[in-house]
Amino acid sequence: MNEFKHLDKMNLDSLLSEISAVELASILNGVFSKQNVLLLNDSELISENLHKIFDFIFKDTFISNISILNHLEYIRYKWNYDNYEIVDYDEIFDGDKKKKYLKNMKIESAMIKKFLSEEYSKSGLIILRSEIIKAFELSNSIIKILQNHTEVQELTKKDLSESLSEKYGIEIQSEYLDFLLEIVKNYHQQDLSRLSD
Repeated sequence: MNEFKHLDKMNLDSLLSEISAVELASILNGVFSKQNVLLLNDSELISENLHKIFDFIFKDTFISNISILNHLEYIRYKWNYDNYEIVDYDEIFDGDKKKKYLKNMKIESAMIKKFLSEEYSKSGLIILRSEIIKAFELSNSIIKILQNHTEVQELTKKDLSESLSEKYGIEIQSEYLDFLLEIVKNYHQQDLSRLSD
């Protein structure tokens, strides 16, 4: 696979040992919410190579703005990152933030878990990329359904789920539909007020 060319030169397993699953899920969550994301990580391996993974998994789908700094750089340039979602391992496991992360990132966490559970890192990356493409395509389909829907009749989440299931031949669980609707609202900045439960 030619797309792996820039990934071949690095040891993915070594790279992935330098970052936690929660950090990766947090980054996905930030991208899906169309936020600028700043990862605080002191690993040189991460700062030099992680962007290659993100370039691969988000190719032709979500536009991402992910920066990586070590903690000392962040202290020095903190004011430049006021509008960023900060992903910091030390803070993720701090009380209230931990609850927020666990509650709001179930789908992202499942994607990362599937990716990391693969025996071969490259296979895991392909699976993760496929999940991201799926979320991107389904969220765009939701937008088309909303745009084509006449205001005469009510559109419910159940109707939306059935339309997606019919079009793609997959069952859409309510939790996954809510995840997609968050992408539609936050990333694509679409109004969901016409949609009812």
